[in-house]
Amino acid sequence: MFHYIIQTIAFQLLFLIIYDLFLKRETFFNWNRTYLLLTPMLSFIIPLVKISLFRKVIPEDYVINLPEVFIGDAAPVAIPVTDLSPVMVEASNVSWWNVLFFTGMAVVAVVFAFKVVVLVKLILKNPKLNKDKFIIVRLLNSASAFSFFNYIFLGEEIQTKEKEVILKHELVHVNQKHSLDLLFFEGLKIVFWFNPLIYIYQRNVQILHEFIADAEAFKYNNKTQYYQNLLSQVFETKSMSFINPFFKQSLIKKRITMLQKSKSKQVKLLKYALLFPLVFGMLIYTSCEKEPSIENLNEYAFSQNLQEKDMNKTQLEDFKNKHVKFIEFLMSNPDYVGWVDFTNTPKTKSFSIHGLKEKVPERFTSKYTEKMNDGEIVKLRFNFEIAGKRIEVDANEEFKKKKVSLDISKDVPFTHVDSAPVFPECKDLSTISERKKCTSDSITQFVKREFNTKIIREYNLSGRQRMHAIFKIDTDGNIIGVRARASHQKLEEETVRVINTLPRFNPGKQKGKEVTVTYSLPIDFDISE
Repeated sequence: MFHYIIQTIAFQLLFLIIYDLFLKRETFFNWNRTYLLLTPMLSFIIPLVKISLFRKVIPEDYVINLPEVFIGDAAPVAIPVTDLSPVMVEASNVSWWNVLFFTGMAVVAVVFAFKVVVLVKLILKNPKLNKDKFIIVRLLNSASAFSFFNYIFLGEEIQTKEKEVILKHELVHVNQKHSLDLLFFEGLKIVFWFNPLIYIYQRNVQILHEFIADAEAFKYNNKTQYYQNLLSQVFETKSMSFINPFFKQSLIKKRITMLQKSKSKQVKLLKYALLFPLVFGMLIYTSCEKEPSIENLNEYAFSQNLQEKDMNKTQLEDFKNKHVKFIEFLMSNPDYVGWVDFTNTPKTKSFSIHGLKEKVPERFTSKYTEKMNDGEIVKLRFNFEIAGKRIEVDANEEFKKKKVSLDISKDVPFTHVDSAPVFPECKDLSTISERKKCTSDSITQFVKREFNTKIIREYNLSGRQRMHAIFKIDTDGNIIGVRARASHQKLEEETVRVINTLPRFNPGKQKGKEVTVTYSLPIDFDISE
């Protein structure tokens, strides 16, 4: 959601820059009005549009998740799974950002409601004169003049001759329903109260309304008299952003300047064509946005040791928080799927996130999900029992309608790429599955053989040590971009060194073309005494 809001504000800023630089000085008032009403809506819609044709402009990043490498003397131990079944549990997490957001909405809505009440009181307390298509409200002891929908408010202290001019002006607001424009932005201000650009949009629309009304009223009045009406009045009006005031001191100079300006030439209408390449560029940007990188996805991946006999309250809470974060990511990112591996890692259950395009292995069949009648997966619920203690985990209610699935597998999945990189000794095998398995096993054996196990003793590292390596095999089969994460710097350095010594691979291919493939390799290091 945060990313969507940032995109919306950025697009609105670009639209306003175009308006300020190229359009607002032209006399195409109705065109400008359409522009200012259309572009904020476009800014809300465009981030949601993903055009597959544009998405292919950016190359895909193929990722292969390798099985965990076990180094040392500890033997894999099967894990007991005491209970895993769909349940209905509500999350107890409180999002203070949500509290702030809805509090801001409530405050702005209350202020708006208060102004509406004031306006209604003016209508009820002052005498009214009904006309065919509008109602004149005579404001006692006032020199104000403004309109709201089909109500025209005229101060009794305004001279009769001037009232006629003002009435023609305000009738333009009534006939063109300018109040709807301003209420539209009032609604946006309530929802997006934190976005200053909405206020700028509304201000620009208010100015345009006055230009439009002046241009129409100016046709039927003496120019000198009209200027005098603008300049000689007591500048008094109600401070409401959703009414159309005749007298507003900050606008008088702009209105007179625009009245004196010659009409823009029709050829300048071509300026509005700038909107098309701007929207086109935005669509390319939103459609080709790079998906979360494997490094970012790994922030949501974790493993939990289910064999611990005594898990304290802090450990249980940490597990719950990690799992909620994992589920929330899936709920808010329908292009991804969560995998839980029960048997590939000894003692642990591993949670990881993958793209929907990844090919699911044949044995990867079990699913624990909750489905709607139409079969769309909309929610995921879990109930774990660990070390005799029950943990209930669920995502926030706001993620209910997002698509998500979580699959349970015995094997680590391979991303769907036509031909994955192949270890040199495996290139002559006949089938793709044989080459994949051979490559995976060869990498595992290579890492186990080359890893310097003396590091544990040299740096007095105790217990099980876990590392995670990210590396790429480029279009020439070379190892590039090696990064590692571990509890100790020397373990990271050793992991990077070992991965960099891997031999040159046969590069991966997609649709007959060599592609760069990213590998994710977990390493578990445990040396018994």
